[in-house]
Amino acid sequence: MATENRLHQIERILAITQTLVSPISLEQILHNIVDAATELTDCESAAILLLDEHSPDILRFAAVKLYEDRLFDIPVPIDASIAGAAYTSEQPVIVNDARNDPRYFARVGDLIGYHARSLLAVPLKFKDRKIGVLEAENKKGNQPFDADDAQVLAALAVQAAIAIENARQVEQYK
Repeated sequence: MATENRLHQIERILAITQTLVSPISLEQILHNIVDAATELTDCESAAILLLDEHSPDILRFAAVKLYEDRLFDIPVPIDASIAGAAYTSEQPVIVNDARNDPRYFARVGDLIGYHARSLLAVPLKFKDRKIGVLEAENKKGNQPFDADDAQVLAALAVQAAIAIENARQVEQYK
């Protein structure tokens, strides 16, 4: 069963990679990534937070599976958040009791009325440059995120970072 699940995850990453390199807008690419992240990690929501171009100590939501319209104006501090911990360390961060983790940035949950129980954050890097974080939230069935989830999300993040940077370059040339 685990082998079948892993094969499905690999097939899904390959399929999403094909859509990420197709000529679609950056916004559509971001939404495809959060949809794939949600599916691959079997979680309630996923988000992409990108480095704020004007404030290098802030991440900003660029795409979210849930509550998207309420999150874009909320800055997430790199030095005081789980996403920031993944960004800074350049390593996946698994937190299965988010509300009791000192890095949990509760302001987001307070503003939207929906708090994370568990979070998995992986860095988005293009070549040697950090560009943001891909985050999965609330594993379904109150299950914990594990190393397999981190590995799958990190694999997706590699493809996502390339697609994001390619789309940004195309938009700059237009």
